[in-house]
Amino acid sequence: MTTRKRWITSLSLWLALPMIAFVVSINMEDGLQFATRGYWLTATTVASEAVSVTGVVAALGATWEASRLRRARVLAITSRNRLLVVAETLVPTVVVVLMGTLVSYAMMATIALGAPGGPAWHVIAVNLAALTGILGWGLFLGFALPPTLALAVCLASTYVWYFVTAGSGSFPLWARYLSGGFLGDPSVWGAVDPRALGAALVSALGLAAAGLCAVLLRDRGRALLAGPLAVVMAVGVGCWVARPLDHHPVVPRTGIECDAPVGGVTVCLWPELAADHEALVSEVVRQHRTFSALGLEPPSTVSAAMEEPEGSMWIPLVPRADPRPVVAAGFVEAFMPAALPDSCEDFPENTVVTVLAWLRTVAQTPDHEEYRASIPAEPARYLDGVLDLPPRAQGEWYLANRPVLETCSPDPDTLDPRHFEAGATS
Repeated sequence: MTTRKRWITSLSLWLALPMIAFVVSINMEDGLQFATRGYWLTATTVASEAVSVTGVVAALGATWEASRLRRARVLAITSRNRLLVVAETLVPTVVVVLMGTLVSYAMMATIALGAPGGPAWHVIAVNLAALTGILGWGLFLGFALPPTLALAVCLASTYVWYFVTAGSGSFPLWARYLSGGFLGDPSVWGAVDPRALGAALVSALGLAAAGLCAVLLRDRGRALLAGPLAVVMAVGVGCWVARPLDHHPVVPRTGIECDAPVGGVTVCLWPELAADHEALVSEVVRQHRTFSALGLEPPSTVSAAMEEPEGSMWIPLVPRADPRPVVAAGFVEAFMPAALPDSCEDFPENTVVTVLAWLRTVAQTPDHEEYRASIPAEPARYLDGVLDLPPRAQGEWYLANRPVLETCSPDPDTLDPRHFEAGATS
């Protein structure tokens, strides 16, 4: 078959434009709008999610080409190396799939251009391994099944592999990581969990092994036995690796750098925050002094890393954001515990609303006045009373009500700031 005819009759070539349209649409509607900007790891992992589209094209293209080789009995009569024959046949499919992959990476690179470092090559390697694996699965189906059935099974299996496992409640959360298309969306303080990468890599090796079995084993019965066995074993290992993961396969990032203390406060920032370094440090020190004046005694080290250094206060700082509101929001989050579970029968609703409104007012978040105006009358009355107290008394009020935010209980008597007025005036 001539090169021209190979390209014209390639199924993947006819799928190229719809594939690219889907990739562009996914990135426009999701990645470019919601991913963290200024962090190469985020850009790379979000770009790799295009494998859910390019992988389907890879599998269908490989199934199509393998079916044609099977019908023509090319591998049975050729004196050439079987792998070389198959590789030549797959050239159009590989080129089309890599083109779609490159489009995704090029689009997502726009949110990280100018940031320190570069693309996360280990994520790209796993992404390419996942594409290689799904090519192998397509080859196996094309050589093992009649053409029409092979394409139908390929389409159904890749739909389950990429989409059903990710969106259906019938599958556990960790099943979506086997395909290599869902590796998390780490913010600047996070990194991809190695277990998600490992599960995708192991599964990809099993799928690729199935394709190799179909190509290299001359005995069709052995190929039909060895291929599925390789897939089952690899996916089984992948399940074991991914099983502890939840809906967000991200671990804390390590290696943050800390500045010399400024005004008694040590600030630790990621390299991606270097452009706003001076403004961030200044705002962190200012907020630290504000909360210290209330008697809350925040740790002397404020870090943009979740668990580093030990004993520091973490505030989530993102690159390319206005330092003042992002630092203010970070301090509010640090002093406001996570939400209580929905199963609470008693819920300290007024306490939660009043404390949050007070924290926003103290930190002077950009929306603190709008939030204060939106809360119900009773919390608003409590808030006005708290803000009339001296700073130390306000801090005592917060410390008295803070433990309630982490319990399923009704609002306590300490929510009323009048209990602290006597101490404030004495």
